[in-house]
Amino acid sequence: MLKVCSVCGGIKPLGEFQVRRASSDGRAPSCKDCRQAYDRERASQPHRVAVRDRVRAERNADPIKRKIDIQKRREWIARNRLKRQAHILVGNAIAQGKLSPPAACEECREASNLLHAHHEDYAQPFDVVWLCPPCHGYRHQQINDELRAVERMAA
Repeated sequence: MLKVCSVCGGIKPLGEFQVRRASSDGRAPSCKDCRQAYDRERASQPHRVAVRDRVRAERNADPIKRKIDIQKRREWIARNRLKRQAHILVGNAIAQGKLSPPAACEECREASNLLHAHHEDYAQPFDVVWLCPPCHGYRHQQINDELRAVERMAA
């Protein structure tokens, strides 16, 4: 099924719209791309940045909350050893000049000086796809959608 985005006017598959149970068709009126652009613009407003910075500073100043954050980070590392190892190896290779990102995203071909090294397989840490932040986020969204579909089929 297709739907028209209320912002860009594009005709897109329903999968390109977030789930919204309150809507008659069960989907948000704007597509995910338009919503992402809106959210990014909204998050960069000065008063929102100031609040985010204040909350972060308060959290770091509170020793109990800081301890909780450190513990959560350690737990994540313990659960994701292979992923963490791949991140460290790639970071070290970049720092040593053994690995360098291209000038443009491998997905959208947009020139960028901020590219993420995306791993399709963490067991092969140097086999990366260089993606800009929006394409990297979209790739992980695709991966998560695929995992959810498999889980639904198994249930």
